[in-house]
Order: sequence, then C-alpha cells, then structure tokens
Amino acid sequence: MLQKLIYLPFVLLLLYCNHNQRSNLTHKEPLKPAASSHYTLKKLFPFQVTPTLSSHLANPNRRFSIQVPVGEVEGYYNLFAKHGYGGNGPSWVEHIHFILEEKDAALLDHLEFDEEADTFLVYADSEETVSRFMTSVLPIFGSLKSLEHYFEHVDSDKFTE
Repeated sequence: MLQKLIYLPFVLLLLYCNHNQRSNLTHKEPLKPAASSHYTLKKLFPFQVTPTLSSHLANPNRRFSIQVPVGEVEGYYNLFAKHGYGGNGPSWVEHIHFILEEKDAALLDHLEFDEEADTFLVYADSEETVSRFMTSVLPIFGSLKSLEHYFEHVDSDKFTE
C-alpha cells in the first residue's frame, strides 16, 4: 500500500504534464502527424518520424524523433560499405550533419543527434524543423540512386565513419 502512495504523485504529475501538453496544443494549430503538411509516409522513406509527447519531459525540445534502423533498411548499409563508410548510426550522422551544414546550417540549432551503432536518431524541436530536415536530407537519402550519386561526388576525406 505504501508503494502505491509513493508512486501516486509521479503518476499525477505525468497525467498533469500530458494534459497540459495537449491543452497547450489546442490553443495553437492542432498537432498534425509529423511533417504531414509536406510529405506522405512514402516520401519520408527511409526515415520514421514520430511525435514525442510525455516520454521526454526533461527536454521539451524533443518534440519529434526522426530515426532509421540502419541495419534493417535494405541496400543502404551495403551502399555505405561500397564507398568505404561504416553505414552505422554515427556514419549516417556524419553525412547528414555535413549535408545540413551545406544546405541549412541554422537548422542544426534545432536538432539533437542521439545515434547508436545500429540506429540513426535525431530529435527535432518542431514540425517546421522536421519539414526543413526532410527538405534538405530526403533528396539525397530518399533513394539508393540519389545516395549513390552523393557518395560519388562527396570528398570522402571529410568523414571518419
């Protein structure tokens, strides 16, 4: 019984924060599925975009997660390897960071990279940030053909992964 009483304030806090987050969203434009205003899910491939609601209360700038299970996306790992890159999460970060520096450097202030060995993961602070990310990165990472073209023309000496 005592354990239940100890956890009750935390549960109430989570419910309150989740309710506040939802009620704050209703005063603005309603939250749409991530990047829905510009992209369909098919156009987002290989990226998976999901809103992050109560799971990151400690960091409210983590409104959306953009991720790729890099080992599970057919053909991408082999294409990275063919050009001498690791193809893991840190390798994806290195190339995407480079692309963003070239195309929209200010966007990097709105992203938080949190990759792992087998996953590319970046958090975005708004739907607009997701849209700008996709505008810069999808033309290259959206297909194996465009990624191959990028690898053939980028200076490989700029990358360590």
